Amino acid sequence: AGAEVNFGTIQLDGASHDVHGTLNPIEVSDARGGTAGWSLTGTLSDFTAAGGGTAVIPAGAVSWTPSCAAHSNAVGTPSAGAPGALGATPAGLCELASGGGQVVGGVFDASAGLNLHTPAVIPGGNYAATLTLSLS
Repeated sequence: AGAEVNFGTIQLDGASHDVHGTLNPIEVSDARGGTAGWSLTGTLSDFTAAGGGTAVIPAGAVSWTPSCAAHSNAVGTPSAGAPGALGATPAGLCELASGGGQVVGGVFDASAGLNLHTPAVIPGGNYAATLTLSLS
């Protein structure tokens, strides 16, 4: 809630650019004591220009490479989502499969490396998008 990823400043020179960032770590604590797994997914809105400008950088210009790990006392091995572009369709960040009759749970960490591919021609200014993470 409210954490920012800053891709920094890009020199507008008529060429597209790739800039990198890191998703702040997310901690998932599963203390349900059951066999059900969980899934952490993300969606991203388009980037819009600050101040009411009409320029847009599509959400699909951002791709991520998810990672996730279990803390030492956790039961179950989480799986990172597939690398790929973000957008309106939920993309997997991290999941823990159901325990198949075994109790699973504990504390897990999720994060992702981020890449923003900027268009070659885009008006200068500040742009912002919203990343929504959902746990189910």
